[in-house]
Amino acid sequence: MKKYGRFFRYQFPAIFWMTAIFVQSSISRLSVPDMGFKMQDKVAHAIEYAILAALLLRAFKYLPCGNFSFRALSLTLIVGASYAMLDEIHQYFVPGRTADIFDVAADIAGVIIVIVVARVLGGNKRDRMA
Repeated sequence: MKKYGRFFRYQFPAIFWMTAIFVQSSISRLSVPDMGFKMQDKVAHAIEYAILAALLLRAFKYLPCGNFSFRALSLTLIVGASYAMLDEIHQYFVPGRTADIFDVAADIAGVIIVIVVARVLGGNKRDRMA
């Protein structure tokens, strides 16, 4: 039972957020509330995927064989960027939505920002011991 508790605590939040992204991407003619500046939709994309990256990083960090390592950071980048691309492909087929390469770029930027911040602030145990 401990294994399932660990899954629901660490991996499930990332899966839940990915599901939430998919669901909102399935809504026709969804718009971002006016925040009073240009490119606000790109900022919203970056924030949405920064949250995903933080959840993915946490999920990979707490896998039974995981740690705060290059592998966790790499998997976060690969999964986050792949999901961003798949999300835009999905939107292409949703009536009233379009696929936009600049949305993917904003999504990936959000993922990269979290990875860089995590690497700078968190590092890994070997780096701190040196």
